[in-house]
Amino acid sequence: TAGRDDDGLTKINQDTYILERNVNGVLNFNIFGVLDGHGVNGHLASQFVKRYIINRITNISTIKNLDSPKEIYKKLIENGYQIIANIFCDADVQITKEKFNCEMSGTTCVIVIQLEEHLICANTGDSRGILVYDDSNGNNLNKTKIYLLSYDCKPELPNEKKRIEEAGGSVERMMDEGDIPCGPFRVWIKGEEYPGLAMSRSIGDMDAKKVGVIPNPQIVEYTLNPKSKYMIICSDGIWEFISNEEVMKIANRYYLRNDALGLCNDLTNISTALWLKEDIVVDDITVVVVFF
Repeated sequence: TAGRDDDGLTKINQDTYILERNVNGVLNFNIFGVLDGHGVNGHLASQFVKRYIINRITNISTIKNLDSPKEIYKKLIENGYQIIANIFCDADVQITKEKFNCEMSGTTCVIVIQLEEHLICANTGDSRGILVYDDSNGNNLNKTKIYLLSYDCKPELPNEKKRIEEAGGSVERMMDEGDIPCGPFRVWIKGEEYPGLAMSRSIGDMDAKKVGVIPNPQIVEYTLNPKSKYMIICSDGIWEFISNEEVMKIANRYYLRNDALGLCNDLTNISTALWLKEDIVVDDITVVVVFF
């Protein structure tokens, strides 16, 4: 759903999502994802990267003619998931060749590739994926727990901050009118008032790339089992005001009713109301739900 600008009007939706089932006709080879664009051309960035990633994955030469999820999985995990990492980095190169300016525009990208019981999550930026599993012997969802499929790429994290500072950038919060730090930590070119990116990894954002922001994805793997219940992938329009645990509590009710669409609508409505409690501005909100 599209957000609202500070004039209260609906803005251009810079989010997009990926739902590709049975890729190349291979049963149980699925791709799910969320991309959250930012900057003036953020909507163009997210749409380009979505198309690019789908096209690249579906045309990987070493797997294109394979019809076994297990064989495709073996290829994708070779050399530390190098094929997947290359796709993200190549997207960062190719986006500079598009007709729109991406010096101060870019996108997050979190995708989950499912190959039967194997989930491979690749993430750059601060969109997020979680998996919920039942830690009890029953199926009453009283003891559900969360497995983080992705970790938000924030510039204040020690390793991320170190890389940015070594590249000549700085990580600081913005100052309000009273010179009091406010808002999230952002990436700056030292001594300048830009780019102010609130993440340490993204695709696009070429000005931020000069000071240590990178497209390289963090990759997490999970193996589905009978305790695995569902997966939720969202842009930060959801995560800004709702914690992982709160999302899980809401989702459990809908899982028992097998109502994924109802869950998407409810999370969107709850998040919108929470944004409006703070301000007239509402971020774009995207929710992808997968029941296993």
